[in-house]
Amino acid sequence: MKLRIAIAALTLCLTGAAVLRPALAQEVRYRKHVDDMTADEWKTLAAAIASMRQRDNRSTTPTPPNQPTDSYEWFVKMHGDLTPPFGCEHDSELIWTWHRAFLLNFETVINASRPAGSKPIRLPYWDWTDPPTGKNGFPAAYEDSTSPLFHDRNLHPANPGQPAVPPLDLVNASAHETGKQLVTRLINLNDWGQFGGTAASAADGGNPGGLELRIHNGIHSPYIGKDNRNTVLSVRDPVFWAHHAMLDKVVTDWQAQHPHAVQCFDCDRIVYQDPQVGSIKVSALLVNDRLPAANGQTIKVVYLPKGTPEPAPVVAAATALAAQHVTAATPASEVTRLRFNLDEIAGSQFVVHLTGLSVPTDESYLVTVYVYPATVKFDRSAAFAAKYSAGTFSQFASGKHHARATTARFDVTKAIQNLSRASPTPEWELAVVFAPTEPDQTYAQVAPLIHYQAIEMQRRDFASTETISLRRTDSQ
Repeated sequence: MKLRIAIAALTLCLTGAAVLRPALAQEVRYRKHVDDMTADEWKTLAAAIASMRQRDNRSTTPTPPNQPTDSYEWFVKMHGDLTPPFGCEHDSELIWTWHRAFLLNFETVINASRPAGSKPIRLPYWDWTDPPTGKNGFPAAYEDSTSPLFHDRNLHPANPGQPAVPPLDLVNASAHETGKQLVTRLINLNDWGQFGGTAASAADGGNPGGLELRIHNGIHSPYIGKDNRNTVLSVRDPVFWAHHAMLDKVVTDWQAQHPHAVQCFDCDRIVYQDPQVGSIKVSALLVNDRLPAANGQTIKVVYLPKGTPEPAPVVAAATALAAQHVTAATPASEVTRLRFNLDEIAGSQFVVHLTGLSVPTDESYLVTVYVYPATVKFDRSAAFAAKYSAGTFSQFASGKHHARATTARFDVTKAIQNLSRASPTPEWELAVVFAPTEPDQTYAQVAPLIHYQAIEMQRRDFASTETISLRRTDSQ
């Protein structure tokens, strides 16, 4: 508690200091929903990306790290390379401020690369809780094979005569909530650590929050797939920017709903190296109201709700910021089934912990969690998944500079509550299933990547936390 108070005080001091600076002109950038982009806006964005790619240095394979900072490949290397100051942040709260600066950096460069006389470019956000406009599961503009926005991806065509399924509904794969409901539930979490992740400076190196584990990873892979199955090449697909703009919008929405919550643990850490701005600390990227730009200027980013027209361009004045567990086999079994008893459900939260879970370097993998009465026989059918899946998350391949173990926390409260109302039972089973993210892979191909130390389940209420005894029932 003392640490959090100190961090909160540090944040207040940092934001308060901004009031004493001379007022500078502030640029306001309005980012639209992909469905609200005009044809001219798409054309300008595609042309700017094509112009940046003409500056790429691809003289060798793999692409050399010494890219011009206004080339497209520079951002690919910045996100996924090992050479300082390259390298994105994942698996802790730093993912959100690092990528917030990354989006801003890219948006500045594409504006310098847009055709003369064209309207300024703002990165659109792809809301994966909405049905896609394209035929294969993506916004239509990114499916045009003649456009620089096109890239090789996994395809998700709608069934004949059936409406398109929102991407996050496929990623979430839960019988108990839609992707939109998942986003709402995450935004309603009061604890930043559960939502956004914990400190990278902590003894365990930080852990991902629900937004990274449940949404960021799953949309990258298995949904987009191909180059998006790992961090080294994911930026080569231009849909990356729309995906991360939506993630930044969700973080912005959380921050607006919890304005007095602690929003960072590593406030004073340098998290991003911008070629024009220089070293940027986490504290300077906490909110989108006053982001750092070159020459002491600031930028305000506003995410427009779908269907909202963009206001007339303005330059705003600067404003102030206000146990018992089950030890794993190594490598992990494809299916691990665990039995447990519950004598009380109402008023409790149930969270499954996978500790020491591997973060792979080259290939992503998928984890699906099932909860069902012990009287039901587990199987791998679609009908079983439709009824008993509590949801899915993926471990996004993070490149060799981020390979380590982490702890994944998975809330199964809603699944248990819904099932207990339908058929009350004291005895339950939990199944944890590992799988490849790509349709052309088998489990045997990704199995060597998957390890964990233990599976643990906790019951929490307003006053206490209890570890629930788990008994393994599958053959090891």
